[in-house]
Amino acid sequence: MKKIILFASLLLLNSCKTGLITNQEKKGDYMFEKIDYNKWEKDNAAFKDVERPSLYNLKDGSFVYPSNTDWYILPPKPAFYTIYKLYYESSGIIKEKGKYFGKCDPGSTIMKIGIWTYFDEQGKVIREEDEDKKFGAFGYNELLAFLDQEKVINLRTGKNRENFSAFINDTELKGRKIWHVKVYTDKTRYKGVRYLLDFNTGALLMKFSIIGWENGNGTDYKFTKIIDNTIIYKTENGIDYTEPEWKEHQKKKEEGIYYYNNDDDNKPNNTNYSLWIVVLIVVFVVIFGGFIYLTNHSRSLLQP
Repeated sequence: MKKIILFASLLLLNSCKTGLITNQEKKGDYMFEKIDYNKWEKDNAAFKDVERPSLYNLKDGSFVYPSNTDWYILPPKPAFYTIYKLYYESSGIIKEKGKYFGKCDPGSTIMKIGIWTYFDEQGKVIREEDEDKKFGAFGYNELLAFLDQEKVINLRTGKNRENFSAFINDTELKGRKIWHVKVYTDKTRYKGVRYLLDFNTGALLMKFSIIGWENGNGTDYKFTKIIDNTIIYKTENGIDYTEPEWKEHQKKKEEGIYYYNNDDDNKPNNTNYSLWIVVLIVVFVVIFGGFIYLTNHSRSLLQP
């Protein structure tokens, strides 16, 4: 049942991902390639947030953090991405644009996704870069589907899109490249869930419950460990596997698919040497037998 739900979440995400972003970029009044900041600020003064003057809540449900040059735009729900635009200060012409994963605003942790486009001072495209190339088989779409399955976010309603953060790290868990994810489940951001997942396979390595602050200064969260799948379960060809990693490894072996590190020495050797030996023996026997046969019957073959 969980696999069905995960598949449905992925199908929903992939089916709406491109169309949603494209349509919002086309119809949004704030999606422009040249900006007059003073005019825009004057025209949208009524949408300025009272408590946070640097934030604008537009009619369509989007949130905008504008400045002379840097703009962060969080589209209407259920979008789980932030649009970023940078302008040349002297002319207001677009300099670069792209998307960040999740809700981003000035000073927050950022992670580029999708195609980023860069322009010269006349607004002509200089180059484009595909930021999705840095992700493995378990990318940000798969991560969102996992969180939707966990019911800590909702891909259809946009629930908790402002309350989750995710980044990639390779310094924890013996240098393993992993996803770090936090989702806050209340408005105070005192409670929530923290996940550590394998960057390549999506295997759940650790899960914590965020139960408040460790101290009174609001800098450290207090965690309670719920799941720990980091204990070594099996070792093969010098590589350690946790139980979920081992199951995933065996599954990929059965399917003939492997995920390797850059270290070639750590690649499991899946060559069937026995089969090759048998083939070589058969070839040798055929050639040697033919040679013996020709030697013994060479005289009779030469006679008229």
